[in-house]
Amino acid sequence: MKRFFLLSFSILFCFTTHLMANNLSVSTPVLVGRNVSAGTNNAANYVYVKCDISWDNSWKVTGSAPNNWDAAWVFVKYKVGSGDWQHATLNLTQPTAPSGSVITPSSDGKGIFIYRSGDGTGSVNFTGMTLRWNYGADGVTDASQVTVKVFGVEMVYVPTGSFYVGTGGQENGSFTNGSWVSGNSIPIQITSEGAITIGQTTGDLWAITNNILTGSGLGSTGTLAAAFPKGYNAFYCMKYSISQEQYVDFLNSLTYNQQVSRTVAAPNSSAGTNAMFTASLPKDRNSIRIITSGVASTTPAVYGCDLDSNGVYNQANDGQNISCNWLSWADGIAFSDWSALRPMTELEFEKACRGPSPVVLLEYAWGNSTATAATATSNGGQVNESVTTAGANSNYGGNLGYPVRVGIFAGNSTTRAQAGASYYGIMDLSGDVLERCVTLQGTTGRSFTGSHGDGALNSSGDETGNTDWPGTDAVGAGFRGGPWDSANTFMQVSDRGIGGLTSSTRGSLGTRGFRSVRTAP
Repeated sequence: MKRFFLLSFSILFCFTTHLMANNLSVSTPVLVGRNVSAGTNNAANYVYVKCDISWDNSWKVTGSAPNNWDAAWVFVKYKVGSGDWQHATLNLTQPTAPSGSVITPSSDGKGIFIYRSGDGTGSVNFTGMTLRWNYGADGVTDASQVTVKVFGVEMVYVPTGSFYVGTGGQENGSFTNGSWVSGNSIPIQITSEGAITIGQTTGDLWAITNNILTGSGLGSTGTLAAAFPKGYNAFYCMKYSISQEQYVDFLNSLTYNQQVSRTVAAPNSSAGTNAMFTASLPKDRNSIRIITSGVASTTPAVYGCDLDSNGVYNQANDGQNISCNWLSWADGIAFSDWSALRPMTELEFEKACRGPSPVVLLEYAWGNSTATAATATSNGGQVNESVTTAGANSNYGGNLGYPVRVGIFAGNSTTRAQAGASYYGIMDLSGDVLERCVTLQGTTGRSFTGSHGDGALNSSGDETGNTDWPGTDAVGAGFRGGPWDSANTFMQVSDRGIGGLTSSTRGSLGTRGFRSVRTAP
């Protein structure tokens, strides 16, 4: 029987950039060059997935600071007939990098990073990206009817190197040298991925107890094993927290029973029902709604965005690019597992913000201690939503009363401080929605070894297979970065006021977001 593929198309958008929204786009994939020479239904059989990928305002800078680049993490999902979506296994040695690009496959075959081959800035359009899908290894037979989706998530490369935690200020629960007694913290340098002693002796890693809040201490002395990702080794970090469109794409690839766990409203609720909370209108600007009702236990719902509540979904002003809020820790790690990424640690968070720069007292992610809050926006819910407050570079203090478009403070000519960007060009690490991190407080978080997701969730829609990750109860996870309703102090890079606070809920306000990372290949 002749084998054929039915191709569908989906993009996992990440409207983020070093400068402004990037409009990441993946063309409709085609399947070419099927090889069945190993024999009928042999595990060695493969086919090539070919598509184009582009995004705006890309960069690569080597030989000078920040010595990094942006990239797209690309992965493939497929389903056989009317079955469930599965994660495709990609060959490690035979992707074809388009002209002007480099492809670095992951060691587990779950995806690839694609980025500029040479230094430069501006838009990229990589034509003819070709990935080899080992469909036979995934148990797909030669006569199967297959639908394929290609997803891309914009990431930022954080290179290997030393960095400091703590600033010499009195941020709540700030990391400090173990010799600390009282007063300001003592910055301590992370110089390797080797084991670290958590204790109160000179050279140990500890946390100050001035102004201490629930969840900001370290709880007990002990050892942070070498396997715990400390931020010294290179990793990739999502440029922005998960957007509402990204979460919609995630939901639309799940089964009915998996959707039950990843939303508040039952998937068989009527069309127009808000997915992430119980209210009749979008709450705190979360616009994710049911387009088509599911059938209990059999047919999943179809989701979309409708910020203006007019019953027409995914229009230009429907908020697809707004940070996705109302996310629990379980939601975030499910997304991480599904996309073959992982959660980040508290130490990686500080590295992503500060880089190798000397510490600045009470600094924010953009490298100084001055923050100006947004108080008004224009073009609400659109891809060009912007802040009209002069000099604003962050969303905090409840002045707006909601999260905003990812990367909203960046423009064509903005500086790092004006854009609210981290040392490496990662956006919104201070303000807008809370960041979720694996905490050093307690033994559960310290047991994290940085394993990556495998692209598959369990039948209930939960992360599975990563026994080192803090579980769905969120023990071992905390919060960093400060949300849109908080005081500016919570946005400070070294503030750990709720760095170890255990909370498994989606919260009482729409302040909780998530972003994932992956250890560099």
